[in-house]
Amino acid sequence: MQAMRAPIAAAIAALDNAKIELPSPSLASGNISYLSITPNFAEQLDKVCVLGYFELERKDEVQAIPLLVEHVEVIQRPHPSDPNQAVASTRIYFRTPRIEEFANARDMRGTWRFWQRHQTVQLKIAAFHYDDGQRGEIYFGRKLALTVSNKSSSVLAALLFATAFYLIAAAAAPAPQLPGWRSACTRLLPWKISSGQASLSQLQMLVFTLIVATLLFYQWLRTGLLQDISSDLLYLIGISTAGAASTQITTTFKKTLETDSYAYAQQLGWFNAPSTGQRAGRVRAKC
Repeated sequence: MQAMRAPIAAAIAALDNAKIELPSPSLASGNISYLSITPNFAEQLDKVCVLGYFELERKDEVQAIPLLVEHVEVIQRPHPSDPNQAVASTRIYFRTPRIEEFANARDMRGTWRFWQRHQTVQLKIAAFHYDDGQRGEIYFGRKLALTVSNKSSSVLAALLFATAFYLIAAAAAPAPQLPGWRSACTRLLPWKISSGQASLSQLQMLVFTLIVATLLFYQWLRTGLLQDISSDLLYLIGISTAGAASTQITTTFKKTLETDSYAYAQQLGWFNAPSTGQRAGRVRAKC
């Protein structure tokens, strides 16, 4: 670490025109992340040396964790103003430290304030030309303020979100006509939440929506970004929603049919239902 501090500090002090981009405002601890540097400097990847470390200031103590670089590659991206032109960038992949590696990890373990369990650190990174065992020209140097998210607290917060989502859905369901605690327990059954009665399409809609919402909330806690929903997930939710809506429309349609129309639809085999005479008898009995 002592050998890296001086060259990195010299690279940071040097002026450069490098544009640094991170994939998200917060880095997921223990995962692989990357930096994109534009313009591209890695003409020969075997002659690039990348140095860096994460620095955490804690009271009178400064902790440094070395940057573990996985690999370096050159990528081509469309130009923002002209899609027909490509812009080359150098992408540096590295491993984000785990929360347990920081000196204040034990102090954070006992707190229940999830939003304070993310680490705020500085990443000091530099790249040099490297040939014959010697560092040469400075490509870039930068000091970046980063936030490292805690996986365990994000998982626990996502589970609390899913539980609250489920309980709110259960509270909004029609209450069954059962005595005492049996009514409350029945309302918590997943197939009873949407309409108060068993429905496969409504159960699918509830489960898919709950899973997608919880995963999006978890990704937001880990990266600080709301991820895009894939088209396959939208299709699944849309199919379940359409099935639930069509079931409700069919039920309403059957209830509002006149007696003659009801008998005609029954003869066509559009739905299975009691005979017209039984239906009329029940109507007279209710009257």
